[in-house]
Amino acid sequence: MLKRDKKREAPPDARGDGVAVLFSGGVDSTTVAVLAAERFKQVHLLTFNTGFLYNMDLSRKHVGTLKELFGDDAIRHEFIDIRRIWRAVQRTNVTKGLRRYRSWFILCMGCKLTMHAATIRYCREHGIHTAYGGENVCQDQYPEQKQAILEELQNLYQDYSITYESPVYDYTSMEEDTKLQALGFRLGHHLKLFPNTKGSYHGTQPFCLSFPLYPFANAFPPEDTPVVEYLREHLPRARAYIEDGHPGDD
Repeated sequence: MLKRDKKREAPPDARGDGVAVLFSGGVDSTTVAVLAAERFKQVHLLTFNTGFLYNMDLSRKHVGTLKELFGDDAIRHEFIDIRRIWRAVQRTNVTKGLRRYRSWFILCMGCKLTMHAATIRYCREHGIHTAYGGENVCQDQYPEQKQAILEELQNLYQDYSITYESPVYDYTSMEEDTKLQALGFRLGHHLKLFPNTKGSYHGTQPFCLSFPLYPFANAFPPEDTPVVEYLREHLPRARAYIEDGHPGDD
């Protein structure tokens, strides 16, 4: 089952040594970073370059505030180039995947799978046994945030002795905004272009070039079964990258 504990802070002597956070710089992942810093001695913020994201530097906006709150040594921000594995997975999307599934979802799911594979590889290299993501139930029209997918991903992490959690899965936008604003984060102008979504704050995270597909994501959310099938089909590539850095694209 998903971890949905809203506990805000653990006693200092109960904090773990380190945690990895999939970090875009948006409100969800920044709230996760705060919760992680309250619970762990060091937070590794991982921002991924897929080659399909624009304005990567926007993810830095809230890092300074995180360091002011928790200390320079407690917050470590890393940019990780995953273009090679991303191409290996997405190449299959363009050729076989689109013909088989006939759905936009494979683009987002394939992209997020590469990020998780890179996170697991980073955790193994740095002796980290916990990873956090910013998934939220209000955005489960997106395949990578569906509960069925998160449970599959948790199993993948567990295979490598890593616990994966989604600490803000049940948080409302108001809860996240209130927490961050109370701590001094400047969120900026809120944009909500599509109904039934949380929206986002302008200038806080990289811009995905698949943005034009978002109306389809909201109008035609995929069923769980084909998304899970797609994920399982591509797990061997993810495992190859996790274990030896080779995504099988050569």
